[in-house]
Amino acid sequence: MLLTETQLRRMLRKMIVENQQHILKLIKLITSDDFQSVLQGIDLAESLDLVEILEQNEPDEITTPIYGTRIFHKLVLRVKEPMFSELEASKRSLSSGIFFEFSQDDAQSGRVEISHVESVRK
Repeated sequence: MLLTETQLRRMLRKMIVENQQHILKLIKLITSDDFQSVLQGIDLAESLDLVEILEQNEPDEITTPIYGTRIFHKLVLRVKEPMFSELEASKRSLSSGIFFEFSQDDAQSGRVEISHVESVRK
């Protein structure tokens, strides 16, 4: 089956729009206030080849007399464009205990460091 130039352009536009919708849904998961949702969003983005996990530390558990027991998580990701720009521009709650740090690698990707502090109830 041969496609005309117009048909091909229409198909490509549709694919780009669908891809953009997937990216926005993933960003909503990754920037949520629930760390398990963040991990799920990263896992899905990785399966779509939008994210590469560069570093994932084992959770560190620290106990202090003042703050009790806390667990620290850290992930370092390489995120491809356009997802990197969308993620960097997204609104994130500072009260969730999930922190994002961004740095641009090159024109095609950027690096995102995600840290999370989890309080453990006694």
